[in-house]
Amino acid sequence: MEKVNYIESTGMSKDQQELADWAENHVSEMLFKTQDDLDSNELLIKACIACGWESIPQTGGLIIHWN
Repeated sequence: MEKVNYIESTGMSKDQQELADWAENHVSEMLFKTQDDLDSNELLIKACIACGWESIPQTGGLIIHWN
């Protein structure tokens, strides 16, 4: 089983860390059968909605670091 160690954001905006923090908190206790079971794009969309962003960044994204 795989577990996320931490998530960082890259190339989105000056407030991008808010998205990475939300995403990391959201999956921090989850176990994944494989790393492919976590879709970083889907996670980014959920983070944008949860954090009240008006749109989803068209560049950059989340980088997932695994244990």
